[in-house]
Amino acid sequence: MTSILTTLGVGSGLDTTALIDALVKAQHDPRDTALTTRSTVNDARVSGVSQVNSGLSGLITALSSRTVGGALGPLPSSSDPTVVAASATSGATPSLDPIDIVVNALAAGQTLVAATVASPAAPVGLGTLTLTFGTATSDGQGGFGFAGGSAAPITVTIDPTNNSLTGLRDAINAAQKGNATAVVASIIADSTGARLVLKGPGGAASAFIVADPGASADGVADNGLNRFVYTPAASTMTVAATAHDASLTVDGIAITRPTNHFSDLIDGVTLDLRKASPGTTVTIAATRDGDGLKSAIRDLVAALNAVGATAKALTHTATTSDPAGALVGDATMRRFEQQLAALTSSVTGSAVAGVPSLLADLGITTARDGTLSVDETRLGAAVAAFPDAVEKILVGLTTNGATKGALTALAADFAAVTKTGDASNRYARETTAIASDRATLDARMTTYRATLVTQYAAMEAAVAASKSTQAFLDEQIKAWNQTTN
Repeated sequence: MTSILTTLGVGSGLDTTALIDALVKAQHDPRDTALTTRSTVNDARVSGVSQVNSGLSGLITALSSRTVGGALGPLPSSSDPTVVAASATSGATPSLDPIDIVVNALAAGQTLVAATVASPAAPVGLGTLTLTFGTATSDGQGGFGFAGGSAAPITVTIDPTNNSLTGLRDAINAAQKGNATAVVASIIADSTGARLVLKGPGGAASAFIVADPGASADGVADNGLNRFVYTPAASTMTVAATAHDASLTVDGIAITRPTNHFSDLIDGVTLDLRKASPGTTVTIAATRDGDGLKSAIRDLVAALNAVGATAKALTHTATTSDPAGALVGDATMRRFEQQLAALTSSVTGSAVAGVPSLLADLGITTARDGTLSVDETRLGAAVAAFPDAVEKILVGLTTNGATKGALTALAADFAAVTKTGDASNRYARETTAIASDRATLDARMTTYRATLVTQYAAMEAAVAASKSTQAFLDEQIKAWNQTTN
């Protein structure tokens, strides 16, 4: 091809290469422009479909998160949350009869206070201290007995690098790092000096003793650490609080718990004991969050209107001031808009006479322009009289037992005809067709150019041969003329 191209224009003197380019361009550009227009239109349709798909997916996700685990169903409530707070255990929907609770005492941990030293930086002695965990019992004579538990003892070492009250505190806390039931060491300082405070977790079985083996790291006795001893045999630390369980009376039955936060008393309910209040009865019962139900309905309507507005903007016809939407006249969008408009009359709850089962039964109405609105009076009445039915309608939009809910089914149907690679996806088919037509055009133009090059090269060769013959004849005529003269 290169050798042919070098001959173009040689014979005729014309810019044959430019002429070929112009001819190819004249054939190529109108077709290429048409393909570009088709691609632009199709890309706009794909973008529009993606907007609708995204809006639907976001709506379903948001609605599912509001209804998952019975979040809009019956919830436990306390008649006095300052004494006992109640909440639903994650993933559970409690359905309970009222339960009466009296909090006689909160669970508390053991607290020990050491004698004062001059300051937090004051040395405390060299050696080791061992904390052993278990249960302490009073002997009634000012002493106590102790039974070790299953937790492994904690041993801390005080050497010249950490020989201070601060070093001892940090060593005790570091030895138990990551332990949820750790004994917490702290320092309280005032005008009399600084003292170590050890506080254990709540519950009778969370007591602890502190023993000093009586020798430093180098084997030499150092009695400085004796001030932090607390054992049945000898105690130098003061007991500020003893470990004990929470004491409750539940429906007249006395019970205990080792912690103030537990979920093993009422199925599906977590209780938090806030303060002891003997003689005060707190009732735990299931209640409905009516405001939450109404808020979910309002948010649903707003989201459906947003999806509908997106669809409307994509399908509106052209006006003198506004061009047509990217999906105007599109059959998929027409069907989607029809299904969306019918959603308010789709049964998503139980079809029981007199009980709401449709969004329309909750006061959701459709205006002439397709937008939805909420009749607050009807919604309030429905929530007050049939909270279970209102919740079931919301849940039924996303799931209906083992099948898809009305809204989820609509989204799935819409997504199916817009899924890349799906045979029914006209947008994907058009994208493939455009790519194929462009490849065909490029191949056709390559062939057309090669044909033109061949034809013009042959023409140039013929013109060159004619010029050569003409030059020869001219020389012969000149020679004849000279001979005649």
